[in-house]
Amino acid sequence: LFKLLLSQYINTELNHHLCDPVSTKTVCRKLHKAGIYGWASIWKPLVYNANTQIHITWNNEHKTSSPEQWKNCIWSDE
Repeated sequence: LFKLLLSQYINTELNHHLCDPVSTKTVCRKLHKAGIYGWASIWKPLVYNANTQIHITWNNEHKTSSPEQWKNCIWSDE
């Protein structure tokens, strides 16, 4: 639905400014060629309920760590 609405909006704006109108399908093809796709990602929770208590325990154990101690950590998400 988002893909259709986006391409229709772009098509309407383009045709408003162009002498020769283009079709919505043409807009979709050009967007795909440029690597722009209309899709919605699936929402996933960042922390599952099963891991919540583990995270809280870890946080409580490390909340008094000094900045020097944190400098010795390797962060895998960076």
